[in-house]
Amino acid sequence: MYAGEAGFADELTLLFPQGKHHIGISRWDGKEDADAYSRDIYPQVLKEVVEVVEGTHADSAFHEIAAHN
Repeated sequence: MYAGEAGFADELTLLFPQGKHHIGISRWDGKEDADAYSRDIYPQVLKEVVEVVEGTHADSAFHEIAAHN
């Protein structure tokens, strides 16, 4: 869902054993890229998975993390 999106760096997906919940953590080059995906692309993704996903994400949080070079 992210590959090829501007600023996408990586994703980690955690699945709970019962298969009813998951956590997805995506990394972006900058907050602007993550905001653009959330605003412009993610609503379209939800429309495509409505048949197989019950509900939507509860919340998104952006945290300021210093880059280490």
